[in-house]
Amino acid sequence: MIAGAAGRKACQLCVVGLVVMLLVVALPAKTAAAHPLGNFTINRYARLELYENVVVIHYVLDFAEIPTFQMAEQIDADGDGALSQAELDAFLPEFADGLAKNIVLTVDGIPQALDMLDRTAGARTGQASLDVLRVAVVLRAQVEGAQESSLRFSDTNYADRPGWREMVVQPSAGSQITVDPRLLVDRSDALRDYSGVATSGAPTDSSVAFTWAPASGTAVPAVFKAEHGAERTGNGGLGRLLNNDRSLGIILLSLLAAVGFGALHALGPGHGKSVVAAYLVGSRGTPRHALALGLTVTATHTAAVYALGFFTIAASDLLAPEEAFVYLGVGSGLLIVVMGASLFLARLRSLRAHSHDDDGLHRHGLFGKRHSHMPGSAPAIPHMHDESEDGHDHSPHAMPSKAPGVTWRSLFALGVAGGLLPCPSALVVMLAAISLGQVFFGMLLIVAFSAGLAGVLVAIGFAVVLGKRLSNRPGLSHLAGKPVFGHIVTALPIVSAFAVTLAGVLITVQSLNQPGL
Repeated sequence: MIAGAAGRKACQLCVVGLVVMLLVVALPAKTAAAHPLGNFTINRYARLELYENVVVIHYVLDFAEIPTFQMAEQIDADGDGALSQAELDAFLPEFADGLAKNIVLTVDGIPQALDMLDRTAGARTGQASLDVLRVAVVLRAQVEGAQESSLRFSDTNYADRPGWREMVVQPSAGSQITVDPRLLVDRSDALRDYSGVATSGAPTDSSVAFTWAPASGTAVPAVFKAEHGAERTGNGGLGRLLNNDRSLGIILLSLLAAVGFGALHALGPGHGKSVVAAYLVGSRGTPRHALALGLTVTATHTAAVYALGFFTIAASDLLAPEEAFVYLGVGSGLLIVVMGASLFLARLRSLRAHSHDDDGLHRHGLFGKRHSHMPGSAPAIPHMHDESEDGHDHSPHAMPSKAPGVTWRSLFALGVAGGLLPCPSALVVMLAAISLGQVFFGMLLIVAFSAGLAGVLVAIGFAVVLGKRLSNRPGLSHLAGKPVFGHIVTALPIVSAFAVTLAGVLITVQSLNQPGL
């Protein structure tokens, strides 16, 4: 009894610890504003304030975790993996001047000179304790003229990078201006708050044009300050795990937390769950097949995260990480499309080759003799049945089944396709581990994360396989005589193959149309 109570107590402590670690890993630091378009983004904001004969431009860049990681090499002079304020201040002047060169303001087609009034740079803690960088500058243009003029503003900084692109026009009292009303609304508070904004509705402005009378409006204020962001806070999230002592208990709890995080992540949209279910429901899969599928997904997903992580460090000048992510997504989707289409054609041919007539006779192959296996029927020409190819049982009380067998080749292809696309969250974990000097431990966390994701797919596979076995229990054999049931079972492999194909098409389209790209 005492031993049993102690065991239960230990289990309870493990559960509590796992829940705590899950929350630590899964939740970002409180002060880190989420980037609605993802960890790859470089988000831009420009606010044009109109005063009497003066235009003041407040310009902000908000770098998400992955581009900040890429820029750290330029900023982190002492190589300690942290962006100190002194390093940011040293980096800022040249960088801000480069930004100003890619900002153009014209009045009636004439470029205006822009003076730098203020500039600031800061870093705060983002997801997985990676830094996120914010740069803000204030520029001013002196504009003379009393007549209504055509003003145009354009920004080409990081034009090829995905992200939020917002432009706001803020006229002073009495300004004579004709402008699109949507440009008068600041949707993100200078990139400090993206809450309540759907990714599909994110702004994509790189230029704005309107008419304005320069001589109208109030006098320009004497002082302007750049738009500061949130202050840095202590290390949170994954950083606490990576910076902790490497005791066995911490390692085990961290890995368990990563498994749970991967499982929770897999329960969200995507990740091939519909593909796995559709494939197995239309075939004679076994628990062994479901397990093999999960292991293939785990291995592929882990390798893809490793490859993209090291690619981000070593070769991002050749191809931006978000572009590589798109290519992986398209490749994954197209592979699923090809596999689904092949399954569809093969199962359609199999259905035609094993067609049954209303009188109970059937033939094997398109030109086989019609015959029956029912008791008392005339003997048919002897033939052999390969159970892996036939797809039906000849016993008189068997349930009708047209489900084809599972081939290891198609199973492997599905696992590779399902795991080929690494999720940005796993990549952030990998980069965080590298930045904190815990590369090996970070790689272990990625394996655990992938195992959690694959575990969900295996569970779905088991559920489908076992559910199909339950439907073949003797108590349900009376359904075999129902014509409707027979039609459903006959059509199921075809429908499931079509569902796999459709899922691949959707994955491809979503990869090509990610918000912010």
